[in-house]
Amino acid sequence: MDQMVLQVQQWLNTTYSNNTNYTLVPEDGITGGGTVAALITALQIELNISPADGVFGPATQAACPTLASGSTAKNEVYILQGALYCKGYNPNGLDGGYGNGVVTAIKKFQSDAGLTTQDGITTPMIFKALLNTDAFVLISGGDSNIRTIQQNLNRDYNSIIGLIPSNGVYSKSTNVALIKALQHEEGNSADGIWGPATQAACPTIPGSKATTKFILLLQYSLYCNGYNPNGFDGLYGNGVKTAVTNFQTFVGLTADGYAGPQVWASLLVSYGDPNRKGTACDCSTTITSEKAATLKANGYKVVGRYLTGKFRMTSSELQTIFTNGLRVFPIFETAGTNTAYFTESQGIADANTAILSAGNLGFDAGTIIYFAVDYDAMDYEVTNSIIPYFQSIKEEFNRLSSNKYKIGIYGPRNICSRVAAAGYSYSSFVSDMSSGFSGNIGYKLPVGWAFDQISTISIGTGTGLIEIDNNICSNKDMGVDHVTIASGVDNWDALIDDSDIIKKINNSDYLYDQAEINFNNGVLTYDQKTTIQNSVRNEADIARADYIVSNPYSDYAYGVLGGSKESGNPLNRELYNTQSSSQLSGLDVILIQRVLELYGYFDIPDGQFYGIYGPATEDAVTSYQEDNGITVDGRVGTVAMATLFSESNQDQRTPYWLQLLNMWRGQHHLVRDHEAEKLHADTEVTIQKGSKNGINVGYADIVKIDTKQVWEVKPDKEKYYGPNGIGTKQLTRYINASMITNQFEGPLVAGDTVQEEFIYYSPDECIHIRGGVGPSPETGLILYEVRPNSDPGVVVSPAIETEPETSIAFQNNLSINWGVVAGVCLIGTAVLVAVAISGGTALIPLVLAL
Repeated sequence: MDQMVLQVQQWLNTTYSNNTNYTLVPEDGITGGGTVAALITALQIELNISPADGVFGPATQAACPTLASGSTAKNEVYILQGALYCKGYNPNGLDGGYGNGVVTAIKKFQSDAGLTTQDGITTPMIFKALLNTDAFVLISGGDSNIRTIQQNLNRDYNSIIGLIPSNGVYSKSTNVALIKALQHEEGNSADGIWGPATQAACPTIPGSKATTKFILLLQYSLYCNGYNPNGFDGLYGNGVKTAVTNFQTFVGLTADGYAGPQVWASLLVSYGDPNRKGTACDCSTTITSEKAATLKANGYKVVGRYLTGKFRMTSSELQTIFTNGLRVFPIFETAGTNTAYFTESQGIADANTAILSAGNLGFDAGTIIYFAVDYDAMDYEVTNSIIPYFQSIKEEFNRLSSNKYKIGIYGPRNICSRVAAAGYSYSSFVSDMSSGFSGNIGYKLPVGWAFDQISTISIGTGTGLIEIDNNICSNKDMGVDHVTIASGVDNWDALIDDSDIIKKINNSDYLYDQAEINFNNGVLTYDQKTTIQNSVRNEADIARADYIVSNPYSDYAYGVLGGSKESGNPLNRELYNTQSSSQLSGLDVILIQRVLELYGYFDIPDGQFYGIYGPATEDAVTSYQEDNGITVDGRVGTVAMATLFSESNQDQRTPYWLQLLNMWRGQHHLVRDHEAEKLHADTEVTIQKGSKNGINVGYADIVKIDTKQVWEVKPDKEKYYGPNGIGTKQLTRYINASMITNQFEGPLVAGDTVQEEFIYYSPDECIHIRGGVGPSPETGLILYEVRPNSDPGVVVSPAIETEPETSIAFQNNLSINWGVVAGVCLIGTAVLVAVAISGGTALIPLVLAL
């Protein structure tokens, strides 16, 4: 506690407590922003300035008096004495008198600021400089040469810049002062804002405009950027030339020793010359062959793409990049746009997700992954949040990947430099394009920079048109020109067989299980463990969804491995909005989101994750329903689901939506494409069970199929055994109905009656067949359309024709309900029979004997 500061606070509260514009300050004897603001408010009250807001702006400076020895404005002198005490100068009392103590203190301040005139008179400029918390003495960690530069600027340009702190620290105020001084020497308006006019008027040194004042400003600017010109004498000598050359080399300019407009720009504004053409870029756009050709033609060699999120790169895209002679560097960013995101737990989770994603794409050891800090964090936030976040990433990398990957950082200059100095990053991707960030203004380009983001541009035409962030490359990191899909870490876009998918799932399962182990061993907290597990599972589900959407006819999409673990029958399910107690999440929702995204209806909001059916997803579904003639309710019900996934169907065999729904239903044993084709083409296929004709078809968890059940394919006698038998592949299509055990002889046609044991699908929710009564008069074939019972006016699937002379053999066991056949159809090797019952029509799937 400073006793004199305490007296100042007490005087302020006593004198101005009755004024409604004044806010009482704590009487703690500590100088801070609150006390300084109270002093400014008091001055504004004395000067009748309204509002009295505690900010020393142009109006306050214009009304501020000049105080000198003998001044009678007692309260103004009290305020001046209080400002001097708070600034660390002793005016020899708090009495409202402008005596020798005040004069001496003002002279000392004028000297510290670097002013030539040291007369003890308080001008408005001096009053303003006193009423802030900036130091005018060399502080701990300050540089005496920087302080000399600041004092010289105050001495030579105070009428332009006012008074800047002379504390020895290069900061925003010094940077802006240098720009204003340069603009003044150029004859431009000195507003401190770097623009085209300022850059165009910069002199080239050495050259005809190389005046002493310009050279001095060049020397100051070089030193502030870490390049010592060997003195501040206003002369262009070897020291200046060497400093210029070294600086040019560091920032990626032609190293010739001449300080032209580009050098001045790189010295004084974070993005430098925005018209420079880089050899690196980053973008959120998927790189196609046409866009890759554009990049190549414009001199770009390496492109930054995202590992995760809605702008993620894909394996096929990587191959396009490499095929076109480009390289790539990976960026990791989910929602790093505010301080709240950057916690130790988040760092652990992000490390896991980044390692999983990079491994899944095949990035090799040594690849640098750039973790993004995409906002203007204050220095204290860097200390309290950003550095601990990267420390967690570093520790998790060491634990999980044995230093396989290296850590990079994307962010403003100050953040990149501080994280690197702490030992938590290998190289920096600098967001210098954000020149207004406090973390860029007055900070040097980080020593270990790899990419310097300076502008956003569009290049190319037609399908080759692409918007990119234009980056200067230091060659510290040239990205990679290939990836390696190793055994056990496979590419979702290039899966060959089912075992590869298993390996892929196991890769995420490993990180999931490792988090559990680390929690049990006390390495992780429960929240950290949960964050990691949720993150890796979400990434794995997104990869599953992308693979299914991209490969609808693969074994995986057919559900050979079982698909998602969610239970229930999608024909009876809906994905609800966030207000519903039945809200779903996970792979079900991710599949919907990715397909909607494919058709341009959905865009994942920043900071949110796939797999949650939130407002953005509901809006996308609503738009889809409106465009496709579906009842608009924001739900993905049976109609919307069937319509949506049938759009992806480019194959006229089993409709994609039916395959996908079967997979979601947990059907582990679906008939594969090539087997379905084989059976469909072979008219001598028969179904046998023991000595009886017929078959029991049931859901795997309800009915155990007899091990003697076989499919016998004639004439080559190739046999396929059931799931519990020995043999090759199982061809039985399990159905979500308990059992169908009816007897019927002869062709099955519309109007025939059949006996069924039980209907699994309720009449008001099932998808069923309408319009299939009798053969078509034109073709003799039975016509059917799949429509929802809840909205029979909507056609989910177009009319399909099938031969009416289709026979089905049933085993006669039970007799419960009777119904009338409304229609039949053939999909793959399954017969869909529409049976009319009281209350509606039910769809009964059967296995067909051709």
